[in-house]
Amino acid sequence: MSSAPRWLAMAEERYAVDPVTGEIVDPETGEVIEDRPISMARDWRAYDSEEFFARARAAKITDAVHDRGLHTRMDLFDVKRRRRVTKAIYRRLAKLNELVRIEKSDREVMAFREMWFYGSLLKLPRVVIERASTIVRKLLKNAKKTWIREIVLASLYAAAKELGVPIVLSDILKFSVDKDRLWLVLRKIYSENLARSVYQDPRMFIDRVATAIDVPPEAIAFARRLVFTALSRGIGVSRSPLTLAAASVYIGANIFGDRRYTQKEIASAAGVGEVSVRNNYMLLLSKLTIDVYL
Repeated sequence: MSSAPRWLAMAEERYAVDPVTGEIVDPETGEVIEDRPISMARDWRAYDSEEFFARARAAKITDAVHDRGLHTRMDLFDVKRRRRVTKAIYRRLAKLNELVRIEKSDREVMAFREMWFYGSLLKLPRVVIERASTIVRKLLKNAKKTWIREIVLASLYAAAKELGVPIVLSDILKFSVDKDRLWLVLRKIYSENLARSVYQDPRMFIDRVATAIDVPPEAIAFARRLVFTALSRGIGVSRSPLTLAAASVYIGANIFGDRRYTQKEIASAAGVGEVSVRNNYMLLLSKLTIDVYL
């Protein structure tokens, strides 16, 4: 005799299940038969990494690899228990399987390897690498091998800028890259609408500058309010967001800090010129009135 509830057996015949709330409802009268039905399916929740890998059945389809993750990997975990001849056969089959996987897509393999490498150096989140991979895949159709590095770095820059991750061109140019090729790839990305050109909020760069030096939390909060007030009044909209953030951190650090911060120290932490910090600092002081109560 089945141990399932009575309403569960009747639900298949006459009752309907609300797809939003999961309630079991009588379609004729509108009566709610059960508002908290117990799911008899297998529980796929994982509370730690061991449970997750134990219950996972397949890898996630992703654009961050050349074959979107749809490949077969031969596991050699049990090879040690087999005979010597069988071990050699298994290793040879695994090697051939890997060669067949990357044989016809050497450009894509090289591009995605470099994308993960530079993405880790730039400390970009995985969502940015996933977005950049879709751009790289479209640009590689008619590209040469010598342009792969420029394509990868330009795609990472465009994807990070679109998703609101703080990044500037100086972060990309610190690598050995051809500037002319990089500009051509960026122009192609935006002309063909492969990525959206989004205005970067200077407040995104405040934490980047503040974490490089010992700045109190009050100074960071003040810098955010200062940048918000300036942008709401149209001040510094055409300026570099990184230099504007550095100037606001410089003002906040010298108001709330327990020591004096120099413009050279702030410029070094932000990776910009000292003159740029000074010009934005003078702009904010000339356009805004800052009252300090001691």
